[in-house]
Amino acid sequence: MALDDCPSRLEMLSVIVFLVATVLVPLGFEIFYRFYFHPLKNIPGPWLAALNDLYGFYHNVVGAGYSKRLERMHRYHSSPVIRIGPNHVHINRPNSFDEPLSGLQSMAERLERNIGTGEVVNIERMFRTLTAGMVLHLVFPQDV
Repeated sequence: MALDDCPSRLEMLSVIVFLVATVLVPLGFEIFYRFYFHPLKNIPGPWLAALNDLYGFYHNVVGAGYSKRLERMHRYHSSPVIRIGPNHVHINRPNSFDEPLSGLQSMAERLERNIGTGEVVNIERMFRTLTAGMVLHLVFPQDV
């Protein structure tokens, strides 16, 4: 093997810089986004769970099961809603779904009124409004 065939230190440094730029920089931006700009950033929960779903995977494989920890996590964070993943929340009050779902009834009534009238109904907006109402009711159950 000739000396010319060996990569120089500059070439090795170029490869390392390329790997850092393509892997670590986007990962850093994603972590920063999940902690400071994500829509679920204010939902309490383990900070590792906000990063990725490996937190739950670890407790399912190594621990006694992730679902068995949820009640304890609700007590620790003193909240009926906790963040259990980057895009997942767990709600500890199933009876609280009844009131927000009443919005679904009013949505169905509006759709029934518009049948055969030719009026255009923005269903996406209706579902977005219904979803936002449900989430707000669960996160902030007290009246303002």
